[in-house]
Amino acid sequence: MKAALFSKKLMFVGGTVAGLLALTATSASASAYYGGDTVSQNCHAYIIGSGSSSNWAIGVVSGNVNCEVRLWQRNVNTGGQTSTAWGYGQTTALYHNDGVHQLRVELYDGVSGADGFGVWVG
Repeated sequence: MKAALFSKKLMFVGGTVAGLLALTATSASASAYYGGDTVSQNCHAYIIGSGSSSNWAIGVVSGNVNCEVRLWQRNVNTGGQTSTAWGYGQTTALYHNDGVHQLRVELYDGVSGADGFGVWVG
């Protein structure tokens, strides 16, 4: 009888741990990928979501340690543009995906000196 009770407790604890792990895995899921990719010989930059809102995104760069990324935002109604500062790894977040604002990444390859832009998204 004790063995059966111990077995049930073990199954309960195991199920609880598995449930918590599944909950943690879902809340730590990858950010939304928005595209706008641009590549150089040594770098790759693109746009991903930032936080839980689909209206905020960041520019991300991978590749050589000398790769930098900047995120641009434009207002499609006025044509006005603004950008983040250059960043190694990622940028600060900008607002988009509301029918008015669009984003694109700018990539600087510090090894080759190449500078390129992705397409507007959002």
